[in-house]
Amino acid sequence: MTISTLIKSTSENNPFISNQDLVCDVIISEILSRSLKCGDHLSQSKLSTEFNLSRGPIKQALEKLESAGYLIRDEAGSFYVNKPDLRFSANVYSFKRQLDLLAANQAVYDISEEQLKALHQHLLRMIDAFQRKDFTDFCRCDNDFHMTIVEASLNSLLKESYLHYQNIFHFMSVCCEIDERLFKRLLYQHQKIFISLKNRQRDALQTAIDAHYSSLILF
Repeated sequence: MTISTLIKSTSENNPFISNQDLVCDVIISEILSRSLKCGDHLSQSKLSTEFNLSRGPIKQALEKLESAGYLIRDEAGSFYVNKPDLRFSANVYSFKRQLDLLAANQAVYDISEEQLKALHQHLLRMIDAFQRKDFTDFCRCDNDFHMTIVEASLNSLLKESYLHYQNIFHFMSVCCEIDERLFKRLLYQHQKIFISLKNRQRDALQTAIDAHYSSLILF
């Protein structure tokens, strides 16, 4: 999808979106689809032309994305797609791990057969994406997999928290080094999470989630 198409689609989906939020949403979409990769430079003049906006709202949007962790700025004031360092990654993964543990510990008792089927479908999509070496799609399936567990927890506060931060969680996934060993390990751990939920094995579920996040932090 071209940036002009993405701008049009985002505007049509939310006619009352502010210029600043429009720029933010489009740039985040480009990052999550890997159209923009870690280290890529964002030219304010180019963005100004693409969005047909003055430099003011463009810079404000970039500063907002910087505050959220998506971008970094060098000494000259230029913006680049962030490559999260170990501390930032550890903080995000630690927070997401706690949400996932809380959700899974409740879902293990409440997950329905329909939700188990949905979880299995996400897992099959992850397997297919891994075989195709489409790691961007793998990350989307990963996000859907965890969101299904959150929904199965029947905890509205957890769901709101996950929805609020899901883009930054997805961002962390797409920023992972494209290392087939990591994604193979993640696939195996998601299989273990699914089996533990299906069999209502709470201890095995916690072990699988802990292993999942240990892999992410170690890489």
